[in-house]
Amino acid sequence: MSKPPTIGHGLISVIGRRRSMQDAFTVFPNLVHLRSNGEETSYDFFAVFDGHGSRKVSNKCKQRLHHLVAEELTRDVGKVVEWQSVMATCFARMDAEVAEAEGDTGSLAKVTVGSTALVMVVISEEEIVVANFGDCKVVLFRDNSALQLSHDHMPERHDDRERMEGAGVTVSGLISGSLSTSTPIVNLEPEVEVCKRNATDDFLVIGTNGLWDVMPNDMACELVRKCFSGQVSKTVLEGVGGNSSAAATTMLALLAIARGSPDNISVIVVQLRSFDAESSSFTT
Repeated sequence: MSKPPTIGHGLISVIGRRRSMQDAFTVFPNLVHLRSNGEETSYDFFAVFDGHGSRKVSNKCKQRLHHLVAEELTRDVGKVVEWQSVMATCFARMDAEVAEAEGDTGSLAKVTVGSTALVMVVISEEEIVVANFGDCKVVLFRDNSALQLSHDHMPERHDDRERMEGAGVTVSGLISGSLSTSTPIVNLEPEVEVCKRNATDDFLVIGTNGLWDVMPNDMACELVRKCFSGQVSKTVLEGVGGNSSAAATTMLALLAIARGSPDNISVIVVQLRSFDAESSSFTT
């Protein structure tokens, strides 16, 4: 049997300074187990969705996207997983489901409500797979450094605007820091990154732009590292049952608010290696 892909995780989602909550998230350890040639591979799934106009589409993604990933992974068991194809198919199926649920009304609500920033992470013992569109972000703490695994997509970037408009997406600018498009979740192939895991991968920080707009990657990772090493308020740690990953998400959200984040804030911290309190370091 394969080893568990991850050690543990923590999560938080807060409304922050917004009037309504538009973020959603999915956490699904042991999403699927694949057996091929006598070997078993387990996959954990984590995702955050930044809504546009309401939480409606984000919640739909929360409820369905991991199921679509599981279905695609188990469709041809034994074959090498082509991640770009898997993720593109899942995005397309999700977009079709949302469009069907909304109905082809052509109403203002239809063209102004969506989830145009999202990132999903699938983790096995061997690799970390990131698929994203928008400005949600994933950062890996490796070799005591912050390594960004996702690429921010913004309409003011010439290449991103061309990519969106080339796919038939009408871009009308920014609304409260989110993409404004004519589709429910953006009918584009996601940008997919596959990162091979190594012995120095400590944790992942996955968050919506409510976190990243006000916090550099290095600062976020340093705060998480301090939480694992016990340099955090005992009140916070006790409030989350001693879960260092959960304490880290709480501290990240509090710091983002203190630094003036105007948006909803959703954060997932995924622990990839055990932490030795005596040596104050992660262990293999």
